[in-house]
Amino acid sequence: MRLLNLSVYLPADHLTTKLEVTLMRALTLTILTAFAVTPLFAQNWTTEEKELVAQIHTCWDGWVEARMAGDVSLFESACPLGNYAYWGASSGAPGDIESLRRNWPEESARVKKTYWEDLRPLSIKISGDTGIIHYYGYWFSENDKGESDVYESKRMEAWQKQNGKWTLIGGIAVPVDD
Repeated sequence: MRLLNLSVYLPADHLTTKLEVTLMRALTLTILTAFAVTPLFAQNWTTEEKELVAQIHTCWDGWVEARMAGDVSLFESACPLGNYAYWGASSGAPGDIESLRRNWPEESARVKKTYWEDLRPLSIKISGDTGIIHYYGYWFSENDKGESDVYESKRMEAWQKQNGKWTLIGGIAVPVDD
């Protein structure tokens, strides 16, 4: 791999030893790398958008607590669910709050340990009392057989402010590898 030719940028008499040239190349490469790894979609979120992201964090905290306890009401108290419809990629159709409640005990029984690692919002659009967010979610889960994995999903969710609080009304989640 050919690194930058610094002689274009600096006169030759400034780089007198091989060590200086190597250090200068390393510094240049470090600076360029720092710019390259800056998130492409980094944005300055408005106060209202930050509130929505904070509510999603609260929902994910509640999801973990509820999953570990096997008690869906812990999730529901942390995450207001309105006239809710959510479509997981492995489901044939979107589910509602009743299907969430019905499937929770069986799904939770298979989980030995879980926690979320990161949520990365890419786009948030708010119009009036409705918000649409696209984000990546990352979480770890270990099942009752000791098998574990880190999961990554692409998500689109619709939220509506009801009684001053962001309420999840629908969404879809798809594994990143799909």
